[in-house]
Formats: sequence, C-alpha cells, structure tokens
Amino acid sequence: TPPVAVIEPTPALVPTPARTNAVDIATGPSAAPRVAERLADWKSTRTLLKNIDAPTYVRDPDRAVAVLEEQLTKTPGYLALRLELAEKYFHRGEWAKAVEMQFSVLEQDPAERETRMRLAQSLLNLKDYEGAIGMARWILQEEPFSTDAHNILATSYLATDRVGDALPFLRKLVEGDRMNVAAHNNLGVAYTRLREFERAAEIFEKVIQISAENSVGYFNLAVCQAKLERIADACATLRAAAKRFGAGFVNTWMRDSEFDGIRGTLPFQRLTDEITREMGTTAGQAGTLLPSDLEKADTKDDSLILPRTPNVR
Repeated sequence: TPPVAVIEPTPALVPTPARTNAVDIATGPSAAPRVAERLADWKSTRTLLKNIDAPTYVRDPDRAVAVLEEQLTKTPGYLALRLELAEKYFHRGEWAKAVEMQFSVLEQDPAERETRMRLAQSLLNLKDYEGAIGMARWILQEEPFSTDAHNILATSYLATDRVGDALPFLRKLVEGDRMNVAAHNNLGVAYTRLREFERAAEIFEKVIQISAENSVGYFNLAVCQAKLERIADACATLRAAAKRFGAGFVNTWMRDSEFDGIRGTLPFQRLTDEITREMGTTAGQAGTLLPSDLEKADTKDDSLILPRTPNVR
C-alpha cells in the first residue's frame, strides 16, 4: 500500500502591525502646527474666563457675551466656557440660547447639578412645562429635598391645570418652610381651584398670621369665606383689610365677581355702605392705597407661582 501523503496546513498570514510612535506623531511636521494652535486657543480661553468679570466686561455685558461666543468657535469643547455662556444667557433672560448651551454642558457632564437646575428653570420660563417637569424630577432623584425642584414641579403642574399633581409638591414647600408666605398662599390657591374652600381658608388664615401686610392673603381668605357662605366672617376679613390697606383698596376687591354670591346680603350691603363713606372721608388723603397697588402688595414673592389676584369687573 502506497504511503499516505500528509499535507501540512499553510500558516495563516497575520499582518504585522505598523509600529507607531506617539511622540513622533505629536511632534512631527504635520501635527506640530495644529498642537501649537490648539494650545494657544486653550490658553486664551482660560485667560478670558479668568478676566470675564473684569470691570471692562461688567460695564459692557453685550461685549462680554460676544467675546465668549467668538471664543467658543475656537474651543467648542471647552466645558468651562460653555458653562460661562450658559450662565450669561440665563441671567440675560435669553432662555432659548440658555437651554441650548445647558444641554451641551450636560451632554459633556451630566453630573453638573447647577446646570440641571438652570435648565429646568429655563424650560419653565419658556413655558415648556413638560420639559421642566422631566428635569425637576431628575433633580429630585438625587436631591429629594430640593426646594427649587419642588417649586418648579408645582408651578408646572398648576400651569397645566394638574392641580392634584401639584399638591404634594406644594405641601412639601410648606413643610420645608413654615414661614414661607408664597408657599402657603400657593397651596391655598390650589385648594381653591379644587373648590376645597374650608382647607383653603385655613391656609390663608395662616398667611395672614405669618405676614399681616400680605393683602392677597386677606382677599383670598374673604373669597373662601364667601364661597362657604360665612358672610359675617367674609365681611370681617374685608373690614380688617380696609383698616390696614385703605377703603379704596378693598372697594376694588368687593366689585370682584367672586363675591356675587353674597352681594345681595344685608351684611355685605352694610359693609359696602361703610366702605363708600370711608372713601368719601379719606378721599385725597396721603397714604391711601390705590386699587392698582394690589399687584405691588407684600406677597414675599420667593416662589415662581403667582398668587391669586382679584378679577375686577
């Protein structure tokens, strides 16, 4: 029997990797100018950021922004530069530009907490309520006691008529600061929208206890008492407000449609006569509040939610 020929397998041809030298690439004739240019741009950006709060730029904020924007074209990946521009846009109220820059910052560094909050606030100011809700909920995952995040959520839900969704966040704001007039007032407004006038009245009584100069609290309390047909209480609240803020001030409130349900009652008519007489007595006296002053009343406005104000007919 002839011997069997054994065929040896052909060795696989493995290409030999090209040997590269990082130093040669960085310092070679083709890369050297690019490296030098990059280093110069980075250094100039760092210098600009150090000097951006100098009087020259403070006096001319438009120039400051223009210089930062120009520098961004040279070093688009410089995170600190994007942060600075985002802040500038935010404080100038350029919400759309702020949002774009804030997103770009978070794409590079999602852990940038201050930028998350700024983005949520910018979206709220743009009335992008769903976006603001999403950002605020993300913030609460890591910062469950963030007052600003709770406030943004409450504001966004109220703005989209989801009062029930706003309530838990409004309650947390009140629990977090028992002396926060705006938080109490906004919680009361939410109960009013839900027609829970008894609970709302309790909240507005607290508002007045915290700040006796809070005219909006008096108005809202009187409205709730009128809705509950607690006519004597409503008149007493309006009378107290007239003594504190002026008869002309409260006369404007009493023309609001919220009091139509008790307008024909004897106590309310008597109060109307009292207020009219008082207005005649004090007409022209200095210090009398005008109806337009309601918008300037002390509401301790540390909240993003606007307090309820009367709708004068």
